[in-house]
Amino acid sequence: MGNRIWKFLAGVNLTLWLLWASIALFVTGGLYVKSGKAVFDPLNRMLLEDWLREWGTGNLDKTWWLPLLALVLFLLGVNTACCILDRLAYHWNRRSSTGTRTFLTRVTPSLIHACFGIILAGHFASMCVGFRSRSMEFVSRPGETAHYTLPGNLAMAVGEPRCEFFQGPFAGSIRQCRAEIVFGAGERRQVEIGRPLHSNGFQIHMMQAGAPGKAAPYTTPEFELLVKSDPGLGLIMTCFFILILLTLYYYAEEKAAD
Repeated sequence: MGNRIWKFLAGVNLTLWLLWASIALFVTGGLYVKSGKAVFDPLNRMLLEDWLREWGTGNLDKTWWLPLLALVLFLLGVNTACCILDRLAYHWNRRSSTGTRTFLTRVTPSLIHACFGIILAGHFASMCVGFRSRSMEFVSRPGETAHYTLPGNLAMAVGEPRCEFFQGPFAGSIRQCRAEIVFGAGERRQVEIGRPLHSNGFQIHMMQAGAPGKAAPYTTPEFELLVKSDPGLGLIMTCFFILILLTLYYYAEEKAAD
């Protein structure tokens, strides 16, 4: 009985059905997201748990496909893990006859799949846990230093924005803006548009509040700071680096075998 369940979970037929189901749900979800931007746009600035509580459960007519998609992707992850373990066990039992080098080459694609799955899990972790600031929760205003407290009771002072402007044909348009940020007792850093700041476990992005480009020439507008903590980032970057090494190794071994 247990062997039949394992073969079902590790079967390619299950993989194909789950892939078709996920494609159908992604297409369906894309249509709902396009027609219900007011419901789904806050997801860009909120953790998934907070968004589900504030927007998802109250709009089930537009979000019903999300739990189904999560279930299908979870089952696809289980299926992929079973396939990988099944393949590793198969080659492990034959390593004495094939040799260590051949064994490593043959299991490399499975390890690449495992790294890719872990990277996806890291992205999911970043969506569900950590911290993501709300709209206009942290701002940088001309002529003002604002004081905030980040999670972990970390003090953060945000200085006023200082902008550089274009000359010539684009005279008066913003070229670059930056703001000084002081953490805790006195750690001073700068954040710029398009150059996020990484410090104290947080990522801080600087964006113009309101409609970009609508400010009067040579006028410094108000800026919003998007503050995030990304617990899955380390996992993502580590597995991405390993994935690249495994891919290069597999490519080199295949070239050597030709």
